[in-house]
Amino acid sequence: MNLMPKSPAEYHGTRKSGWLRPAVLGANEGILATASLVGGVGHDVCALEATETDAVTAAFRYKPDLMIVDVRLRDGGGVSAVEKILRDRFVPHIFVSGDGLSPAKLNARAVVLEKLYDQADLIKAIEAALGSSAMV
Repeated sequence: MNLMPKSPAEYHGTRKSGWLRPAVLGANEGILATASLVGGVGHDVCALEATETDAVTAAFRYKPDLMIVDVRLRDGGGVSAVEKILRDRFVPHIFVSGDGLSPAKLNARAVVLEKLYDQADLIKAIEAALGSSAMV
C-alpha cells in the first residue's frame, strides 16, 4: 500500500461520492501502523503529519472527512491542533492516546482511542466519530 499523500489537486480529483478521506495525523512510532489499518479498512489516507503546525496546515489543505490525531504531536499537541481546525469547520476526529486521556476534557463529539488498539477497535472508533458528525 502506498501511504504517500497526493497533491491536493490529485487528491480532490480522485474523490468519488461516498469516499472517506481521513487525515491520519501523528508523531509516534505507531502512526504508520495506524495508517496501514485505516487503509486496510478501505479508507484513503490523505496526510501523515508529525507536528501541530503541519497537522493544521494539512487539514486546511486536504479538508478531510475524518481525522485520527495522536495527542502527542511535536511542536504542540493534537488536542490544540484539533481545536484550531474546528474553529474553521467541524471535522469528525479520533484522539489516539496512551495516557488515559479523559473525554470529559474534550469537546462533546471527540472520540478517544487508547493505545494499544487493533483494527476492530479502530473500526469502532471510526464509526463512533462518524456517527457524531451526524449531529452537526
